[in-house]
Amino acid sequence: MNIIKRTIFNIVPFIGLLYPEKTKFPIIYYHDIVEEKGFSLQQTNLLIFKKQMECLVADGYKTLLFSELDGIFNDKKILSDKYVLITFDDGYVSNYLHAFPIMKELGLKFNIFINTKMIEDNDPKYLTIENVKEMYKSGLVEFGSHTHSHIDAKSVTENELIKEIETCNIRIKEWLGYNTLDFCYPYGFYSRNTNELLSKYYKRIYTSDCKPLEKRNDTLVRGRIGISTDDTDYIFKNKLKGNYDVMYLYYKRINSN
Repeated sequence: MNIIKRTIFNIVPFIGLLYPEKTKFPIIYYHDIVEEKGFSLQQTNLLIFKKQMECLVADGYKTLLFSELDGIFNDKKILSDKYVLITFDDGYVSNYLHAFPIMKELGLKFNIFINTKMIEDNDPKYLTIENVKEMYKSGLVEFGSHTHSHIDAKSVTENELIKEIETCNIRIKEWLGYNTLDFCYPYGFYSRNTNELLSKYYKRIYTSDCKPLEKRNDTLVRGRIGISTDDTDYIFKNKLKGNYDVMYLYYKRINSN
């Protein structure tokens, strides 16, 4: 992280303290957990990831699975404890090889939005069906939809998007035996129309821009914040506190241009 970016990231939390749309519990996301070089453009060093997970334990955070979210998103459940929803995008094999052992050791739950095409095609960069089944059987991991082949939801037709999500949903049902109720946008690209369409298929939709909670029909749409190798302890802890959620105003502005 360069000096200018680090300075900005050190200042934003002071502004974020006053942001009225701060979330009551954080949703964070990762992609590839790496020792050296990985496959994703968004990577987190293994040792830094472990330190961040140890920080969650030390600070008393309780982790959640998708199936445990009812009542938390819409504030029906009183948050007497500190909760965090940990998510991963794409389903890289490092989620199994590197993240999973750490999470088992620390007793932390997490969730993965998978692209089912890469898995069924046995792409070596991604999880296998056996990995997915083993992780789910552990009781520490649940899976959501990230479309079948990682498409940009805003650049395809409605029929193409429906085919993508229905195929992904079918594969998850075949492999794990349940209907997934959680969806995350590949690339983070979405629109009011895509939210409207996806609300017919999912209970919860996730973006990657710190978006405040929005209700679309009976579906809840909520933003997440990405965690980076460059995040200092100060930045990581402030992301957990929602003090960077104010950055949604910036994301909204640049994406509307």
